[in-house]
Amino acid sequence: MQRMHLLASAILVASLTASAASTTENWTLGWDNFGEPLNLTKSTIRWSVAPTRKLTVTFGLAGAKPSKLYQIGINFFCETFPANFGQYPTDLGGGDCQPLTRQGVTKNYAEVDLGVVTTDRHGNGTFTVVIGRSRRVPTRSNSLRATAQAAM
Repeated sequence: MQRMHLLASAILVASLTASAASTTENWTLGWDNFGEPLNLTKSTIRWSVAPTRKLTVTFGLAGAKPSKLYQIGINFFCETFPANFGQYPTDLGGGDCQPLTRQGVTKNYAEVDLGVVTTDRHGNGTFTVVIGRSRRVPTRSNSLRATAQAAM
C-alpha cells in the first residue's frame, strides 16, 4: 500500500501529565503533503491522561476524501525512544531516533502507528485509542506531532 506521508498535523506538548479534563487540538496542514482536503475548523484531536497514566486520544477528520483510509500515528521528536509506547511498538524498534527532513527542517524522530480512520461518504471519520501505561517518554522528547497518512 502506498501512502502520502503526513496529511495533517497537530503539535501537542509531550509532557503528558495526569488530567481529568480533555484537551482539544485542531489539525493543521503540514509536514509534506498540502494537497489532501481537510476542514481545519472541524477536524480535531481530543486527548486526556487518566491518573493511571493511560492516554485516550480521539482523532477526528472532517471534509477529507470520502470513503478513504487514513493511517493515524504519532511522531515523537527525540534523541532516544523506548521500543514501545504503551502497547504500540515503535516503528524502528526503539533506541536512537532517526533523522527526518520536511519543509527544509531536519529533526530526529520515532514513529508509532496507532490505527486507521475510515471516512464516510462525506469525508468524516473518527478513531479513538486508549494507550496503556508505558515507560516515560524521554525528557528530551519535548514535542510530538500527530499524523494522518492517506492511503493511495
